[in-house]
Amino acid sequence: MTCRTVAIALSWLILGCNKPPQDTQLGLYCQSGSSSRTVGRVHITTATGNKLDPNGFIIGPEETVLYVAVSLPERETGSGGGAGLDAGPTKSTWSEAFRFKSGLSAQVDIEWDRAKDSVRVEGRSFLRASGNVFLIEIDGRGAIKVSQNSKVRSERVPEGDESRVIKEEFPHLARALSVSPFSD
Repeated sequence: MTCRTVAIALSWLILGCNKPPQDTQLGLYCQSGSSSRTVGRVHITTATGNKLDPNGFIIGPEETVLYVAVSLPERETGSGGGAGLDAGPTKSTWSEAFRFKSGLSAQVDIEWDRAKDSVRVEGRSFLRASGNVFLIEIDGRGAIKVSQNSKVRSERVPEGDESRVIKEEFPHLARALSVSPFSD
C-alpha cells in the first residue's frame, strides 16, 4: 500500500466520491516503507513515512517514523521469522515471531494508529510523539518487556546505521548489538 498521490486525491475530489480509494492511507502520517535486519541479538525494524495535511496530502520530507528493536534472550539459538506487515487505511501493523532451540517461542505484535499517532505493543499504548524508538526485550522464559525512549528521532540514517540510534537511546544494548544471536 502506498501513500496517497496528488493524482489519486485530485481524481477523488473531481469525481466527488464519498470516501477515498481503498488503497489510500489516512491519518496524521502515511507509511511509505519499512525494513528489518538483525544485528547481534537485536532484531531492528524501521518504518518510514510522511506527514499528511488534514486533506490527506503529503507535507514535508520522508522521515523515519518508528524504530523497533527486539532484544532476544542470551544463550539461545534459533531464528526469527514469520514477520508480517500491513499498512491499512489508518493503522499499520507488524507481527514478528521468534523460535528458539530450547523450544521457547515468542510473538510480538505492534500496531501504529496513524490517526491517533499512538503505538500499541503487547497491550500497552504509547503516544509516538513522546518517543518513536521502542525496545522490546524477550527474556529466557519468553516474557516480554516494552520500553519507549523519551524523544522523537525522525532523521533518516544510512541503511545499516539503525543500530547506532538504538544504542544511543538504549545504551545497555551495546553488548547485545555486538554478539551473534546464534552462537553457543
